Amino acid sequence: MPTRAELKMMAKLQLRGRWGSAIGAILIVGLISLGATFLAAIPLVGAIAFFVFMSVISLGITAFFVKMSRGQNVEIGEVFQYFSFWRKSSVLLLLITVFTWLWALLFIIPGIVAAYRYRMAFYILLDNPEISASEALRRSKEMMRGHKAELFVQDLSFLGWALLCGFTCGLGYLVLAPYMTMTECNYYNKLSRYDDNFEADGYEEAPYAPYTPEPEAPYDPQRPPR
Repeated sequence: MPTRAELKMMAKLQLRGRWGSAIGAILIVGLISLGATFLAAIPLVGAIAFFVFMSVISLGITAFFVKMSRGQNVEIGEVFQYFSFWRKSSVLLLLITVFTWLWALLFIIPGIVAAYRYRMAFYILLDNPEISASEALRRSKEMMRGHKAELFVQDLSFLGWALLCGFTCGLGYLVLAPYMTMTECNYYNKLSRYDDNFEADGYEEAPYAPYTPEPEAPYDPQRPPR
């Protein structure tokens, strides 16, 4: 498993030459989400519509950065390509919200632990669109077993940047958000090697492919040096 520093370095390399589209995606989603808050002011129907909309946008922005982290060409329009998943995405967001809230009723720390327990649910649903929302939640719980504190520390490593962004009237967050999100995508990409081994009673780590050096060619005095 790469270190935090390596995951963050990977994020910087993946964003090189793509900062414009990454910042654009964050900005557009932020502005649309802000505008959509007016829906929540409409009793019941508006609140439900806002909740469903935010779940779809959450899945879309996740897809945008996951594909970018995997070297795929992706356009900002990717964020809006997942409205056909509105049922699963809204149910998943509802389950995450309810379970995290219930744990938070006990104390703030159990609530934080629950939030990290279900952190990978949208990633898993994105990679496995055929599964149910509850299954995505279960897989996230299994995937994050033994990794919640690790991801928490990774988030804390951005605290200094977040404080500095406060002196930019919030504009710095347009740069920090893609950086943090891409780093989290890299973290998920490394953990998701377990996905193929999920079973009803848990999962086992998939073996790493061992490095095999290329054999040295026999010495040929006529061959020019490399």
